Amino acid sequence: MRYKIHNKEKSLSLGVYPVVELKQARQLAQAERVKLANNIDLSIDRKINKQKSREATDKSSRIIALEWHAKQHTWTETHAKSVFRKLEADVFSYIGVYTLSQIEAPQLLNTIRFIEPLGYYDLAHRVLGFVVKFPICVSTGRCSRDRNPDLRGALTLHKEKIKLRLNPRSYPS
Repeated sequence: MRYKIHNKEKSLSLGVYPVVELKQARQLAQAERVKLANNIDLSIDRKINKQKSREATDKSSRIIALEWHAKQHTWTETHAKSVFRKLEADVFSYIGVYTLSQIEAPQLLNTIRFIEPLGYYDLAHRVLGFVVKFPICVSTGRCSRDRNPDLRGALTLHKEKIKLRLNPRSYPS
């Protein structure tokens, strides 16, 4: 599609023929003409849209988790591998493609609750701790706020802690 804006002639591709049929290309051209009528440069608009989509993929919870994991230089290699395995198995498969701004506390809690019926309460608490420890997303503007306060006390307590609460005499002197 050829167009002229600010006294410059430019061209814009609407797609390749077998993929984009003639009827669809006409509809796309009409939508682009509406933008031109509003004095929007189509090539700049396309660059902005590409940048926005690139930023959206950079905000996925998996990308943020991997970035956070890479910054943990004080961990031993064994611990780092263990944390990564837990994230891969229990978090990324459920919420890895969503951005953290899309994930609310109930969705995050439901992801972690898949671990609880297996009796791994300690593991559930650890995985939740890893997920809510992604403060890098708040500081870089990838999500609006930290979900940690919303999830406090939502998981089943460890079995040992339940025993201690029921029998106060078992506390060490």
